[in-house]
Amino acid sequence: MYYFRKYRRTSLKIFVYLLLYAALNEILCVVLLKYDFLRIVNVLYNIYIFINFICIYSIFYKVLKRKAHTSIVKFAMSIYIILFISFSWYENYLLQYQNIPYLVGATFVILSVGLYFSEVLNSSKVLRIKENALFWISIGWLLFFVGNIPFWVVRNYYDNLGEQTYLFLIILILGIIMNILFWIGLKWGNKKYQY
Repeated sequence: MYYFRKYRRTSLKIFVYLLLYAALNEILCVVLLKYDFLRIVNVLYNIYIFINFICIYSIFYKVLKRKAHTSIVKFAMSIYIILFISFSWYENYLLQYQNIPYLVGATFVILSVGLYFSEVLNSSKVLRIKENALFWISIGWLLFFVGNIPFWVVRNYYDNLGEQTYLFLIILILGIIMNILFWIGLKWGNKKYQY
């Protein structure tokens, strides 16, 4: 709750809510997996992925200053929503995680991070970058999604992926690095320098 109070008047309050939701979702899914409710777990993860991408796009939409950049993020969010809904007729979200919508959504997050970096790094704001929580959070998202896209593609085309435990280890390491960067951003961040 400390971080919510710290960032309640910034666009990062969405991010803090998202972290809380992610933690609760993970706990619930672990409990449900213990009792073999795999279909419910798949639905919960697909809903989480959808909400995660929408929240990320919303954060960038709020912080980007150039109209062209906000238009790109808004367009990306619209395309992702359309794909998520459209592919629900082709992919059974009870039995599997979303495939194409996830890959497109992750690519759009990378694009959004790039737009954000271009604005921050081409302005005087770069002088206070260490105190900008969103900068660190964006690095975490960038590393995670750049590393996760190839894993997601491989995972969908190989039946024997269970034997490829090193791929799961890579995703675990990327997740840990991403969360460390989230913590650094929230810890070092100064609410005055959130842009």
